[in-house]
Amino acid sequence: MKNIVLISKSILLIFISLIISSCSEDEPAQIALYLPVANFSYEAFEKKVVFTDKSENADSYYWTFGDGETSTEQNPTHFFKANKKYSVELTIRGERGKTSSKKMSVDLSDGSTTDPEDVNITLDGDFSDWAAVPASMLASSSVASYVTDLVALKQVKLCGNDNYVFFYVKADATKFNVIQFYIDKDNSNETGFLGWYWTNIGSEFLLEAAKSDDLAPTVFEYDDANGKGGTEWAWIERYKPASKAIEISKFVAGENNIVEVEGRIIRSYVPELGRTVKMGVSAMDANWASSGLLPSKLEDGSLNNAMTVKLP
Repeated sequence: MKNIVLISKSILLIFISLIISSCSEDEPAQIALYLPVANFSYEAFEKKVVFTDKSENADSYYWTFGDGETSTEQNPTHFFKANKKYSVELTIRGERGKTSSKKMSVDLSDGSTTDPEDVNITLDGDFSDWAAVPASMLASSSVASYVTDLVALKQVKLCGNDNYVFFYVKADATKFNVIQFYIDKDNSNETGFLGWYWTNIGSEFLLEAAKSDDLAPTVFEYDDANGKGGTEWAWIERYKPASKAIEISKFVAGENNIVEVEGRIIRSYVPELGRTVKMGVSAMDANWASSGLLPSKLEDGSLNNAMTVKLP
C-alpha cells in the first residue's frame, strides 16, 4: 500500500511539472504574438494635419504634437499654429500593459518664417549670437537721443522660442537697481495694467528683478477684478525672487559705468503667452524712482508704443 501511495505522488509531481513547463514555454510566445507596435502616417493641408493610426495590437492611444497639445483619439486631426517642424509622438498601450512609441517629424515649414526652434541665445556674456537672430523674430529698442532724464537703460533686445523669452540689456550701472519687465501676453489692452509708460500695452504680468539678486524676479499677475479697467496699481504676487523665473549671464562691465547682460525668462512662469506679445522695460534707481524706460517716450513727452515680440 505504501509503494502505491509513493508512485501516485510521483506521477502527480511529474504532471504538475509538465503543466508549469508548458505554461512557461507558451507564455513568451503569446506575449510576442500580441506585442503592440506603434506606427502612423499623416497628411498635411497647410496647418491642418490628419493623422492615421497604423499600429498593431493597440488598446489605447496617446498623441503628443510637439506644441503642448495632446490627444487620445485613434486618428486625430490637429491644427498647428505655426509653419515649422513639429516632433509628433504616438504611444500605444496593448495587452498586459505593454507599450510602444513612434516619433515622427512633421514639417510644415513654408520658407516664410524662421523655425522658432532655431532661435536660441547662449547665456555666456558673449552677445555675438544676437546677430544671428532673424529680423522677423527680433524686437529692439535704444534710448532716444533727445531723452535727458530716463537714461539708465541704453538698449534692450528681445526674442523667444518655445521655452524662453530672451533679453539683452545695456544699462548704466550707477543709475539702476531694479529692472521691470511688463508683458502683455495677449497683445490686447482690453485686459491688464494700462499704466503710464506705453500706449498700446495692457500688461498681465510684471517681472520685477533686482540687480543685487542677479535679476531673480518677483513675478506679479495683474488683478483685473480690482484694477478698475487697468488704471489702478493692482498686482498679485505669484512667485518670489527665489523662483529663478529669470536666468542670466554675468554682467559684463564696459566704459563709463556701462554694463551688459543677457538672460531668459522661463515661459512656464508666464503662462498662456500668445504668438505676438507686447513688452516694455523700465528701470528704477536706489530710491525707487524711475531712471530708465524703453521704448522711450516720444520727443513731445507723449507715450510711445511698446515693443512687439514674435513667439512660437
